[in-house]
Amino acid sequence: MINDDQMGENDNIDFPKQQSQKYSWGYYDEEEEVNNLMAGLNPKGVKEKALIESLKKILDKLKMKKAKIVSNANEEEKNEESKEPIHEDE
Repeated sequence: MINDDQMGENDNIDFPKQQSQKYSWGYYDEEEEVNNLMAGLNPKGVKEKALIESLKKILDKLKMKKAKIVSNANEEEKNEESKEPIHEDE
């Protein structure tokens, strides 16, 4: 690594824009987003191939978990509807 004091006046180094930006974490919450990520990875790269394989393994688990959440939400909604008082016309 070159320190600032080691650089001469005529030394021009183009630093990537990313170094000056702050990083933040994010996540994918849609299956299509994960599929797009996998499609953008190079399966010939060792690390990228490993990531693709890992994503494939957990994608089914994520689908099942999401389906379970939706199912539970639907079940709770049905339970709430059945608790509503029935109004009889007098």
